Amino acid sequence: MSNIPVAKPKDGVTLEDYGIVPPPEVRELIAYVLLSEEEIQRRVGELAEEIARIYAEEEELILLPILTGAVFLATDIGRALARSSSLNIKYDLTKASSYESKTQQEIRIQLEPVGVHGKSVLLLDDVLDRGTTMATLKGKLREWGAKDIKTCVMFNKLPNDPDQEVLAQRKAASPDFVGFEIPLVDGESPWIGGYGLDSTSTYHLRHLPCLVAIK
Repeated sequence: MSNIPVAKPKDGVTLEDYGIVPPPEVRELIAYVLLSEEEIQRRVGELAEEIARIYAEEEELILLPILTGAVFLATDIGRALARSSSLNIKYDLTKASSYESKTQQEIRIQLEPVGVHGKSVLLLDDVLDRGTTMATLKGKLREWGAKDIKTCVMFNKLPNDPDQEVLAQRKAASPDFVGFEIPLVDGESPWIGGYGLDSTSTYHLRHLPCLVAIK
């Protein structure tokens, strides 16, 4: 894995500086901008080149985004791979939800992919936080018969004061490709939105082409 760029707060920069005019209610949610659309797309191109070097020319590769957030990354990675490789790209889909039980966080598979058996699969997610979903789906892909499993997350978000269980989960998730590191800010892990990541049930940020921190 090449050196991973770090997303840092852009002091004094607003969405309007990028030609994005959100509703006032959304603007009030945003603490600061972390990444512009240009920075994200440039990094997508770099990731595609890294991915293309791993696989043989014309090899079939299944891009498997975890719904819903990773669809944005999967679309951009697929287009970038079309420009940087001769891979035979196909898409499949999966979805998982986490539930907090009395003793642990449980992951339930809501959508199982149908075409991964015997295939090379690149599992994509928008963000790595605790790592539970990614680690669980990596294990499931082995059960589903995937020939080769690699993983890619766009944002590696460091959790606040992780305990040993979270550290173990993150190690099990261990993505092969990472877009950006999201560091702690003033000792806290920022709540991020945009580029597939949503905010609240009332105001939505998933569609934003850039990455922001939410108040």
